[in-house]
Amino acid sequence: MKRKILAITASAGLAVSSALIFSSPASAALVTRCVGEGGAVTVPGDLVVPANQVCTLDGTTIQGNVRVAKGADLVMNDVTVEGNVAAAENAYLEAVGSTVSGQVALRGAFGAYIDGSSVAGNVATRTTATVDQAGFVLTNDAELGGNLIADAGEVLLEASAVEGNVSSVGSYYTDVYESFIDGKVTVTGNELGGVFCAVAIDGVSSFADNAGVLQLGADGPNTSCEGTSYWGDDVSVTGNTGGVYVDNNIVNGDLALTGNDPVAQVGANNRVRGDVSGESEEWAGTADPQARTMARAEKPASRKDALESKIADRGSDAEAEAEKVGPADL
Repeated sequence: MKRKILAITASAGLAVSSALIFSSPASAALVTRCVGEGGAVTVPGDLVVPANQVCTLDGTTIQGNVRVAKGADLVMNDVTVEGNVAAAENAYLEAVGSTVSGQVALRGAFGAYIDGSSVAGNVATRTTATVDQAGFVLTNDAELGGNLIADAGEVLLEASAVEGNVSSVGSYYTDVYESFIDGKVTVTGNELGGVFCAVAIDGVSSFADNAGVLQLGADGPNTSCEGTSYWGDDVSVTGNTGGVYVDNNIVNGDLALTGNDPVAQVGANNRVRGDVSGESEEWAGTADPQARTMARAEKPASRKDALESKIADRGSDAEAEAEKVGPADL
């Protein structure tokens, strides 16, 4: 099976229930067990990947829900799921060129890589009683019809579109590049802050109490950023302690910068239609490009590199194991 690895070109409250309720299609009384490799067939009901097993699917249609049990791996290429997908603790989900008609729910999962795929409902990653740090959600060229909800782990969106809201509360970090978000954005309590680069966000945006560096449109200390970011409503940046950098933004509302320590650094290339309030300092931009490149080279592997490595290792191992098992009895 051909796989595609993520390539990155640039590095509030929600009225949404935390429970994702899976309503199975009427035909989903049957449950098919998948271990090994599955091809272009139609599964008439639900599909499950048993605990600690692997399943790779290519061109498969599943007319029910999909469950990836604890420690299991599911790699999907050109797959259609007419229901929902759920991944349990330490499970891995990879969807390339695939379609999910329902929701994707991750409960203490290792992570989910959604590339060139669409999910009609919510994508949610949650911790569990036994796993206090959820894995990652990585999207590349993806379309999400609902909300993206995270309460832990790594969140990275690249060249993607979200029709609902993005809420990342208590996550490790939240990075969004070259993406469209139709709803609100809430980033609160992220340990490593976040980067929003060349984005278009229609709703109100709130960034509060983040401990790491927060870059909004700026070419800052975490990564370089080219292109202007558009914010369709008010932007609130409050109580952040890792450093805030704001530049190359168009804000079609108010910009509030209050209670940040150190105070927010604001560049000259911002256009704000409403009021600018709070404390800030004028920021001349990043230091000499050569010095900046050298500083980056001395840093540990980037977020992108670390996630690519996770995807390559887990996905490749799953494919190798599935090939070893042979055809699944679908």
